[in-house]
Amino acid sequence: MCLQTNRRKGDRIMSVPLIRTALPTDIQQISKIHKEQFGTHFLGKYSISLIEKFYLSFMQDTVFMVSETAGVINGFVLGGMNRDLELAKQRFLSANKRQYVAETLTTPGLYLPVIQRVSKNLTKSKEESVSPSKIPFRLLSISVSSHAKGRGVAEKLVQAFENEIASLTAYGLSVKKTNERAIGFYHKMGFEVEVEQPDCYYFVKKLG
Repeated sequence: MCLQTNRRKGDRIMSVPLIRTALPTDIQQISKIHKEQFGTHFLGKYSISLIEKFYLSFMQDTVFMVSETAGVINGFVLGGMNRDLELAKQRFLSANKRQYVAETLTTPGLYLPVIQRVSKNLTKSKEESVSPSKIPFRLLSISVSSHAKGRGVAEKLVQAFENEIASLTAYGLSVKKTNERAIGFYHKMGFEVEVEQPDCYYFVKKLG
């Protein structure tokens, strides 16, 4: 765990962000950042309450880190082995099925996308259901609050994440082709395209 230090600038004491393991007490701030940054994406359309429960499901068997300054969360990064991430999603759905279904049915713009996802999964062959990526460890989510953008927080989160998984040879992630900003960021951080699909890229970064 990193220690937070203070840096003097003129007559002011400047708090230096620290990056540490995420705690259950961080989940509310993490969820608000997700809602703020991904409000038009699938999960971001659900309530803060449900997003909190989603991220709480990932508090074990993952690499989950936050950037914090004086108690304020600037951003977060989350990743893990594919099997552990899928198990966390299953835990979330199993424990929160009633709320998930209720919000899906009552929130505008959610019902149809969920039906389309279910329909797509039902019509997939066994081969199509397997991820095209061959990388067993992936970064699932990374986001920085609007108040902390432009300060290199995302870069530092990625670096801290990689320090935690330094024993691995590589890790991957996926990103929608429409997310040009994220694609530019991942290229900048040394990722390369592993697999291209009609609507997204699977990136890989080699470590060591």
